[in-house]
Amino acid sequence: MTARQSYHLTFSRFSPSLSVKSFTASEAANTAYRVEITATSTDSSLPLS
Repeated sequence: MTARQSYHLTFSRFSPSLSVKSFTASEAANTAYRVEITATSTDSSLPLS
């Protein structure tokens, strides 16, 4: 992956106001992509499940 690739994340049940703190993605032969996103929000009532 390069720094020029852009990604978009959408949620189907709600539209939270999030700030992304960090984003990492990796790939390896014969494995699925792994993406980790750390985000913060001022909304304390986000439905997390």
